[in-house]
Amino acid sequence: MVALHKDNSIYHIPDGLNKQQNTLNKFYCEKFEDLFKSKNISYKLIDYENYDGEFYIGRFAHALPDKKLHSKCFDKLYNHYGEKMWPNKKSYYYYDNKVRQYELLKKFDIHAPSVVCNNIKGLIQTFPLNKVVKSTYGAGTESSFFMWKPEHLKDIQKFISECYNWEDFFPCLVQDYIEVEYEYQIFISDNQLYGFKQKTNTHFEEPNSFPHIKNINKEHWVGRGEKPLVKDIEPTDFSNEFIQKLITIQKKLNAPNIKFDIMDNKVLEFSYIYGTSFPLANKMKHNYYDLDKKKWKEKPISFHEWAYKQQTSVLKHLGII
Repeated sequence: MVALHKDNSIYHIPDGLNKQQNTLNKFYCEKFEDLFKSKNISYKLIDYENYDGEFYIGRFAHALPDKKLHSKCFDKLYNHYGEKMWPNKKSYYYYDNKVRQYELLKKFDIHAPSVVCNNIKGLIQTFPLNKVVKSTYGAGTESSFFMWKPEHLKDIQKFISECYNWEDFFPCLVQDYIEVEYEYQIFISDNQLYGFKQKTNTHFEEPNSFPHIKNINKEHWVGRGEKPLVKDIEPTDFSNEFIQKLITIQKKLNAPNIKFDIMDNKVLEFSYIYGTSFPLANKMKHNYYDLDKKKWKEKPISFHEWAYKQQTSVLKHLGII
């Protein structure tokens, strides 16, 4: 039997979405329920703590009300379930800590050079002009800002106060602004590496709007922001050495799913759980790297596979299917 953690209500999706958007963005646990019912797998929907199952699966993500609860019980759950639990201990250690991620990426020499600041005094002393400032905590762009004008420097405290986790912003990373044509989102899931690249913005209305043109932090995370030009990744976009480093990190964390945010062959951050999009609707096939065969392939795009890929990968990883 699988103990399936019910998503915190903070992750609700808005009304008025079309059928495809609803399927892509429905609760993490509901997608598992769909798979369990289709495969006749026994499960029990539970809140955070439960020790009745043979396996445990949870959506332990970044939102503060959720994190406050799962951080209190994770160690107890892992001590009971061990590697029959997802997320596992190694992935959980890094998932919401960009400083820890930076130290790991540094070992592979695929990091974006950064300075770690532990307080506002240290941040001011770095003189972060033309720098991106990111809290070590938080997902998306709600916990970061970019200052490109000298007059921005006097308002650092204000920019922090407008971040999602302003009360717990430090430590933070100060990274060089990277100006390139594309940002890449690379996924490893179900023994496949795939992803897409999207045009980057070069104009920002205010420091807290970065990397979007306008500040979209108060919008719902489903469908927020602009709709930039998106393209499938090509086998020539990255060297084999770089690809193998991403795969090594995924294996080191023993993670069935991982997403890397990449610019200029530098990994900015990574996460073991991420929103599901379907960016290549204008294509019939997409490129992917087969981890078992160690080569690039192309295959037809399946909406159902894309929508349920994270959940299917977790179940295979745990040996449930």
